[in-house]
Amino acid sequence: MTIHYQNKIYQLKNNRILQRDIELIKLIKKNFSNSNKLEVLDVGCGNGDLIEKLNKIFPNINFLGIDIDKNLIKKANKRKLNNCTFMTCNFINLVKKKKFDIVIASGLISFFSDYKKPLKRLIYFLKNSKSRIFIFGRFNSSNIDVKIKIRDNTESKSWKEGFNSYSIKTISNFLKKSRKKFHFAKFNLKSKLKESKSLTRTFTIITNKNKKIILNKANIIAEFFFLVIKN
Repeated sequence: MTIHYQNKIYQLKNNRILQRDIELIKLIKKNFSNSNKLEVLDVGCGNGDLIEKLNKIFPNINFLGIDIDKNLIKKANKRKLNNCTFMTCNFINLVKKKKFDIVIASGLISFFSDYKKPLKRLIYFLKNSKSRIFIFGRFNSSNIDVKIKIRDNTESKSWKEGFNSYSIKTISNFLKKSRKKFHFAKFNLKSKLKESKSLTRTFTIITNKNKKIILNKANIIAEFFFLVIKN
């Protein structure tokens, strides 16, 4: 699993990420009207941008942000936010008895060739029946699971992952067997995304029927959803 190369893409300021954060914050507000004494885990927190936004809205919440990229964690720590801790680690190997009220994971599931492993680990961190997992990522509305490896010949000779797309049906069946309550919400991008120098960064096109499609130069069309899970 290789995540570092995509961190360069996700940490760039663009309208998709900004809109994602806005809608994610709305979901958290909707599910947690009382924000006192809550514990939040952000898996794949990057440079801490989302946590800083949440910290301003929920100053009484305790945040733990983790990421495998030590350089991004250094940037996150430079923010010097109250009630926020950042650490470098792989969340699969995170040994922590502490449980959380809110677990956030954006763009994570697509990096795994086995979706069960990250989902089981995220569920493990739920504190109680009021706790929630908020996942943002690529999911397929058609009942097809897709595993993808790409090689950007302008940057590297190695094959990389990060664009896997599991079907909503597949994930739903797994969560039902795990006896978890959940729901998917389609992410509808409001703005246009311009093409960039990065061959893997997403952009948008408008069809002759005025339908907006998100894709990249690897010929991958993406659907994005929020997935909310609770015990």
